[in-house]
Amino acid sequence: MIIAFVCLIIVFYCLYLSAITIWSMLLFSKSIPKSLDENFYGFIAFLEFSTLMLVRTRSTIKWLPRFALVFILCFLHYVQYTAYGFTYQALYLLLASVTGIFAYHLLKFEIPALSWNPSYHYTPSIESPRALFFPLFSLGWYHDLPQIWTMFYPLFGRSRFTQAQLAMVDRNGALLQQTLDEAFQRGDNLANSQNFQENIDGNNMENANGNGNPNDAGS
Repeated sequence: MIIAFVCLIIVFYCLYLSAITIWSMLLFSKSIPKSLDENFYGFIAFLEFSTLMLVRTRSTIKWLPRFALVFILCFLHYVQYTAYGFTYQALYLLLASVTGIFAYHLLKFEIPALSWNPSYHYTPSIESPRALFFPLFSLGWYHDLPQIWTMFYPLFGRSRFTQAQLAMVDRNGALLQQTLDEAFQRGDNLANSQNFQENIDGNNMENANGNGNPNDAGS
């Protein structure tokens, strides 16, 4: 087991170095000041971590990536097509601009979202930490990781789905059971519907016997 973990760390480290090399070849193929690319990569990593931890509301999810992408593209365009420009000043301007936009969204949307009505569908919660959703094309993904191509698939709001499709998100066990029964009768995704229904029945039986977690009912 220890050897397996060591090998895993080595593989991820090699992937990280390979990603940095590819980024440098694509984005910084010209002569640049020392450590400019490393500072830019660090900023991207910090932005990704901050977004993962703090971004939850629909408005921030919609607008923050767009503004950040525009500023990043402007910085890369300036560095690529300027022979001897003020590249570090441009990086500082990028940091200040994205930080300002991020802080605005935190003050305007994320912090007020803490006091929103928990019963409101667009309020982020523990069960639904993000207010946008990804459609499950296969119920087997509920217990397993989705396919890699799904990372390029867009997210949608509640208006794109019906109440039956959101039954699992809303923890509506009765509606979810009815939806699975109807899908099973129609033969839609027959195997996955049947397996998923068996898991629900098993969880409900465990809860009835006092061996399961009551919060897992209908999940």
